[in-house]
Amino acid sequence: MSDLVTITGARACTSYGEHVARELASSVATDKRVVVAGGAYGIEVASHQAALAAGGDTIAILANGVDRPYPVGHRDLLDRIADVGLLVSEVPPGAVPTRHRVWSLIDGLFSAGDATPRRSPDGNTSPDGPRRRQRS
Repeated sequence: MSDLVTITGARACTSYGEHVARELASSVATDKRVVVAGGAYGIEVASHQAALAAGGDTIAILANGVDRPYPVGHRDLLDRIADVGLLVSEVPPGAVPTRHRVWSLIDGLFSAGDATPRRSPDGNTSPDGPRRRQRS
């Protein structure tokens, strides 16, 4: 699993955060490693899009059944990932999404790390800077 790189971050990310996620995912894909992320807006969708654009592989961790594209606005992206990558879920087809499912599955399967600026609840970039987390 050392060839897997998990990229997670805010849905309401800054443009800089999205840029960093795209650069990171593109670099990971170019190095023939696999990008792993949830299917949410923001950092995660940017990571999948960049990996696919670079001709790399990507895995989407879903909080719902693999037969229910969520968010619905990512239907085309999730269909493409299903065609050339992998959709993973710990729940059966038809299950509705919940946030804790994604985090428990990502934490349980993969070493996670990110370094992307996030917004505080008031919409400003977090004063503590990028969130960094590494698990071994």
